[in-house]
Amino acid sequence: MINYILRIIYNFYLENPLISDVIIFAMLDIAIGAIIIVIII
Repeated sequence: MINYILRIIYNFYLENPLISDVIIFAMLDIAIGAIIIVIII
């Protein structure tokens, strides 16, 4: 399942590099936010 998702992401990246960069940054922001919340709790 994870490999399938990564394959979709890679294909999307090849087609739309700028959009995928925005998505990657958004995912990083969410991940960092989740880590901060876990640390606070």
